[in-house]
Amino acid sequence: MEQREFNGNDPIDILYIDDDYEDFLLTEAMLSSKARKDYRLNWAESAESGFVTLQKTNPDVCLVDYRLGGDNGLDFVRRIVESGFDGPVILLTGMSNEELDQAARGAGAVDYLVKRDVNATLLTRAIQYGLRQKSKEQALSRQTTTDDLTGLRNRVAFDRELERVVATNRRSGNAFAVILLDMDHFRPINDGLGEVAGDGVLVEVGNRLRACCRESDVVARWGGDEFAIICEGLESAADASILAERIRVSIAEPFMIDNWSTNTTCSIGVYYSSAGSRDFDNIVRRADHALFNAKKAGRNRVAFFDDPTNEILSWRADIRSLTEAAVADGRIGFASQPVVSMARQKVEGLEILMRLQDSRGNDISAEEVVSVAMGSDLIWDVTRLAMQRAAEAQSAFAHREDCDLMPFVGINLADRQLARPDALERLERLIAGSGIAPGSLEFDISEKALAADPDRALWIIDGIHRLGARVALDDFGTSDMSLLQLARLPIDRLKIDRSLVRDSVHSPSSRAICEGILQLTRSLSVPTVAEGVETEAEARLFQANGCDMMQGRISGMPEIIAPKQ
Repeated sequence: MEQREFNGNDPIDILYIDDDYEDFLLTEAMLSSKARKDYRLNWAESAESGFVTLQKTNPDVCLVDYRLGGDNGLDFVRRIVESGFDGPVILLTGMSNEELDQAARGAGAVDYLVKRDVNATLLTRAIQYGLRQKSKEQALSRQTTTDDLTGLRNRVAFDRELERVVATNRRSGNAFAVILLDMDHFRPINDGLGEVAGDGVLVEVGNRLRACCRESDVVARWGGDEFAIICEGLESAADASILAERIRVSIAEPFMIDNWSTNTTCSIGVYYSSAGSRDFDNIVRRADHALFNAKKAGRNRVAFFDDPTNEILSWRADIRSLTEAAVADGRIGFASQPVVSMARQKVEGLEILMRLQDSRGNDISAEEVVSVAMGSDLIWDVTRLAMQRAAEAQSAFAHREDCDLMPFVGINLADRQLARPDALERLERLIAGSGIAPGSLEFDISEKALAADPDRALWIIDGIHRLGARVALDDFGTSDMSLLQLARLPIDRLKIDRSLVRDSVHSPSSRAICEGILQLTRSLSVPTVAEGVETEAEARLFQANGCDMMQGRISGMPEIIAPKQ
């Protein structure tokens, strides 16, 4: 948890953790009495709420009461220091005790104040002293824990951070991953272009690693041409795999050093730790063993420590290769599934579905392809081809008897596509090159993607509307979006997930949920689509409850879109 550097005009954010609100008000009054406008005081009434607030806001100073209800302030100080908080912590108590003073400093506090002795001058002096001390410690730490060449953390800092992560996660049980990276055949660059050029490549590697990783990830140069990364808060080993593959692809891009272009690759070993071992030495050893296996297998690849994950990784690599080849020669398959009006029994729209087969002719699910492709620009190549095929399918359906209007076309967008800062710019370019009128183009976005970040969801939807296209909320009923959240989103269409549709005939609870959704969408004037309608009974139920459209086996099987020759 990085602390910022101060100048004289910086406001100071203070988190005060105390179960006595009157003490908080007294502290606030003391700071105000110094006539300073640069103190911002925030209050938390318990150790748990204080820890959550600290993680979210990362204050400059933390004031902690020794007694926090049933919790011990010393334990809390140790906890926040272990979690990575590097600002000054000042312990406040109602009693004077020299042993407690020593214990407070041993836990990581910079000062210890007795409440009855505290006045405005003493308090502000303690805060300023703590900030100066931490500033000196951080400056010294940067000198001893930063790699001079790349500006990344060095081996000492990496080991320290890993110890912190191991200690924290031993208690919490949260998953994390350690990624080790070694440049392939780096010596020829140094020998052929010189050490200055080699250093330039290493600096650029550091820049690319920063770009691939999150701000919360620990990125370090171990020494030579080796790098290491710690990733906390991963949901699964698949997340670690996606990050490692993104790094591998990034490093394989050409390096421009002093007008010379050179290429190199890297081998990557990953150890993913779930709720199992938390032994520091074993973690590094296992990641290093995975790195050795990546090199042994031919370099320029990613390997995990455990065999089951490597099997999954190998399968994902095969899918990626198949997808890349199919995209390159324009042969990736697509099909169009009709979306039929329940009232008119006419085709009103088409959903474009991806099709891919392995070398034996077995179907590979679109979900697997998207999962592999969304870690790089490959997902945008797939979307580009989908939009080209959509234009062809739209044109073909416009002349059919069962379609008396130009049908809209629905294109699925993956969650991580929308997470990119340039998502709307990319969509604008794809629309311009697709040949589809924007007004008949509809982007299907999953409920999970829109529910995860409501503010960004609004920004994405508004941006798509500015491009002239529409937005359909896909797979509704599979996530935790409330009906109130739904009412606030300016969506153009809602698609009820097939799992709810399938259960609606036999399950009273599923039927009640569907009826509630349809009642709300009618009041909001939002058209609805029942996905995966397989039987006449399902069709009758949704038609009786005012559903506008359906898609599934009963409305028409997906039809292969033959690419133009």
